[in-house]
Amino acid sequence: MLTNIRGAAESWLGKIVLTIMFGFLIISFAIWGIGDIFRNGFGSNTLATVGKTEIGVESFRRAFQQRVQEIQQRSRGFSAEQARTIGLDRQVLSQIISETALNETSRTLGLAMADEDIARSLAANPAFRGADGRFNRLAFDGYLRNEGLSESSFIQQQRQATLRQHLGEAVSGGFSTPQVMTEMLHRYRSEERDIASVIVPGISAAGLTAPDEATLKALHDQRKGAFRAPEIRKATALVLSPTGFAADITISDSDLQAAYARGLASNRFGEAEKRQIQQIVFPNPAEAQAAADKLKGGMSFEALLEERKLKAADVDLGLKARAELLDKAIAEAAFALADQAVSAPVQGTFGSVLLRVTGITPGSALPFESVRETLRSDVSAAKLTGDPAIRRKIDATHDRIEELRAAGKSLEQVADELKRPLITLETDAQGQSKTGEPVAALLPDAGDVVKAIYQSDRGVDNEAIRTRDNGYVWFEITSIEKARERNFDEVRPQVEETWRNDEASRRTSENAAAFLKRLEAGESLETIASELGGSVETAAGVTRNGNAQVGPSAAASAFALKEGAYAIASTGKGADRMLLKVTAISTPAYKAEDAAIKSLKTQLDRTLADELLSQYVGVVQNTLGVTVNE
Repeated sequence: MLTNIRGAAESWLGKIVLTIMFGFLIISFAIWGIGDIFRNGFGSNTLATVGKTEIGVESFRRAFQQRVQEIQQRSRGFSAEQARTIGLDRQVLSQIISETALNETSRTLGLAMADEDIARSLAANPAFRGADGRFNRLAFDGYLRNEGLSESSFIQQQRQATLRQHLGEAVSGGFSTPQVMTEMLHRYRSEERDIASVIVPGISAAGLTAPDEATLKALHDQRKGAFRAPEIRKATALVLSPTGFAADITISDSDLQAAYARGLASNRFGEAEKRQIQQIVFPNPAEAQAAADKLKGGMSFEALLEERKLKAADVDLGLKARAELLDKAIAEAAFALADQAVSAPVQGTFGSVLLRVTGITPGSALPFESVRETLRSDVSAAKLTGDPAIRRKIDATHDRIEELRAAGKSLEQVADELKRPLITLETDAQGQSKTGEPVAALLPDAGDVVKAIYQSDRGVDNEAIRTRDNGYVWFEITSIEKARERNFDEVRPQVEETWRNDEASRRTSENAAAFLKRLEAGESLETIASELGGSVETAAGVTRNGNAQVGPSAAASAFALKEGAYAIASTGKGADRMLLKVTAISTPAYKAEDAAIKSLKTQLDRTLADELLSQYVGVVQNTLGVTVNE
């Protein structure tokens, strides 16, 4: 239908008819459609209600964007569309509903928090401290600006968060897992088995003689579904990617050096040089200079600390790499000092300081020149996704493409007009072509595009797909080749290969089963190993997850046996089988003071306490009543 509409839009008469038709549609929605928003018990800006408390769209949007930004800091290119695809929006809404339910419960119970307690918590927050370790108003105001919050709304948030925490501690705080549960889990996780084994080599499928035609045809008839030709969809795609604007960016040597420094700080290129640094902050440059003069006159750094009533812990910045010091002036001065040397007064962001280096840990990093090309690729990708000028060009091109599509033009016509390449692909639902080649190399985020292609249909005007590099992909389905059963002649080679693999597996299993019977009748593993031309391998202390010698599959078989029993297991390496015997079973003693058991108990305490609190929140929500404006 959309194809017909697009064709009609090519003529002046068709445009007039379409304008009148869509005009009537708009008017009808204005008269009958809008009122539904207000007839369902929600305000126009209400996303959900918990009891009598409304959750506004803006508060949800702010929380959702914050969560997306947090992920973007760890995973470059993550978009809001991808967040919604994995259900992050629902997770955020669920969290807000839970918090609102606890806020409502706190209010009902009459819980409160004094302003003095809020002030103390703010002063104790490390995020709001200056270089001197004290509360810094500028840092606090900067945080509020970044989060888009007023001081009163932030304090209200903190008050509610603290009350929720107290309420949660009242419900699940101090929860202790029963010792019998800890012992049972410890026994399950730490039980060990010693295993002796012999490998039964798998029969080679390639060495088997092909069966007659009738056998192959019978196999084909039994498994026609396995040999079906999948549905194939042919589509055209128009890609708008930041990489297409690579010629518009410049990468300077300073850009590469900065990326190299970040790589050193994250130990990507090896260990960066680190220094143990002490810092004394002075209220003004004059006092800093006076202290420096005292040090030049013979006063020790320790004596200066004592004079200013400071302890070593008060001035210790820790062992830091250059990139870890956010204040560039401090970083430059500290890394210019010799070991045990004291700097001249340095004007930092939060005041004048004196620095002393008390230890140097040399770095062992790859040379800059050896990773230059890697750095260039990284910087290029970062600039393409983060440069405002590139973003404006992408947005302008995106808008132009959308304008042309809205005017009724096909992707082929849009590509011709904008002189952009059009990609043609044929793919099944798994992203493979008819010949079995993956289509991933043809376009970015091919998996997402293929999924969208198979959720759409011919003639549908599809939304652009936002890619992980903040580009776009538009697509149109041009043809659909339905799935069908292939006749025997089409798939004879595949049928024969299937028969060979099945027959090889069957014969290998029969061989292993025959050997197992002999073991159970009293023969030894050594006898079987000698006959197979191998040796008996032993593995001690195997847990349920296996170890380097015994894989998870064989370990699972071993843990189903009693001591002295035999079994056949997969090796996880081709068609080979393993004949194994459990030679010993042991469980380490339960000692509550052991670090591993303490860690296990702590983990259980936290998990069960969280589950208890989750159940409490569920009961509270059911009691208050929760509705969501879908």
